[in-house]
Amino acid sequence: MSKTLVNQLSRREREVLYAVFELGEASVADVREHLADPSYNAVRRQLDALAKKDLITPRKAGRRFLYAPTGPKMEQGVAALKEVLKAFFEGSPALGFTSVLRSKDQPLQEQEIEQVRKLLAEDRSEDPPG
Repeated sequence: MSKTLVNQLSRREREVLYAVFELGEASVADVREHLADPSYNAVRRQLDALAKKDLITPRKAGRRFLYAPTGPKMEQGVAALKEVLKAFFEGSPALGFTSVLRSKDQPLQEQEIEQVRKLLAEDRSEDPPG
């Protein structure tokens, strides 16, 4: 089965998936503790649905199952970010990045700004105009 894009998931599926990413590997009980007030069966159903969509992989550990992401967090994040850029910023990384930079509720720290400068400088040096 092909991987489902994060933007195609329900809100609850995204919450459960993000919890598994944050925890690295998690049981139903671990995910329940991480989220606000879901039932055991609801979390189990969401984990099963995510496994069927090839976003997480279950493995038996004693009497319970543990779930882990099928791909690297960065890879999933980049795929989700591309979808956000396409949906909200005309597919433009520059528009998306500018919006983040201008956000007043979570301004970039000086260290983050320096990281961005270095990445842009590296990108320019690797791809000379011509």
